[in-house]
Amino acid sequence: MSSRLAEHGFTLLEVLVVVAMIAVLATSVSLAMAPNPARVLDDEAWRFARVLEAAAEVGEAGRAWTLEWRADGYALADASGASGDKLFAPHSWPEGVAGSVAGVAQKTTLWRGDRAAELHVTLSAGEFTRAVTLSPLGLATVEDAR
Repeated sequence: MSSRLAEHGFTLLEVLVVVAMIAVLATSVSLAMAPNPARVLDDEAWRFARVLEAAAEVGEAGRAWTLEWRADGYALADASGASGDKLFAPHSWPEGVAGSVAGVAQKTTLWRGDRAAELHVTLSAGEFTRAVTLSPLGLATVEDAR
């Protein structure tokens, strides 16, 4: 009967398998929680595109918005200098995202007369780059800018 009592417990192999399974789970959780630069960049590019379209639409209705480009983000203001609702509030780029705008001044009116200002913005995060373009019709597109 004393030989049966000695058989209780786990073998070294069983303990190693459990430890390995815990390590694999911990690794997958930590990778899932780390921010993916490509996804952050895509989210920010599409957000910016929707803001540009909304500002162009409001401009077409008679309330012109000005885009002020900053090193850390952007701000939108109407002719009175007010930023209006939350959508048009000043916005900073997330950590790791940088933006550059080509061919326009630091402050640009997004609706001029009967059409939107043509705007080309490049957003980048590490090795990933997205181009956000506002067409004269007020439509914004997001494309991979490789």
